Amino acid sequence: NRYLAFLTPFFYNLGDKFTDSKWVEYQPNPKKYNTGDCTIRAYCKVENMTWEDAYDMAADFGMECAALPNDNKVVDKILTEKFKYTAHKLAKEDRCTVKEFAVANPFGTYVLMVNKHVVAVVDGLYYDSWDSGDKKVTKYWQK
Repeated sequence: NRYLAFLTPFFYNLGDKFTDSKWVEYQPNPKKYNTGDCTIRAYCKVENMTWEDAYDMAADFGMECAALPNDNKVVDKILTEKFKYTAHKLAKEDRCTVKEFAVANPFGTYVLMVNKHVVAVVDGLYYDSWDSGDKKVTKYWQK
């Protein structure tokens, strides 16, 4: 894994901290439902939005794209065009876990795509309604 090989000195210097959890339970849904709204949760965290505002925005972009609000095309359009994130697709051999990504990126704002799921990472912590730390990152957006 080229991504992790590049960061090996960083991991080495972390010692036991690498095994520490970087997950922060985060659920901005006003009803606390886990309803497949991971993209909405991510927008809430990385852009400091209310769940309602994030949902309305995603629905508007979804309508514009003729796709559901959590469709990959919609997510990419919101993050790159509206919020000006830079997209990075990872080759299979460069994929790391959400937890490894969070540890390797102690500063900055990111949105990670894993298999049919989206996770927010802010300053080395990943925010989600469940611990998705073992999922492999296939793409990420960087603020």
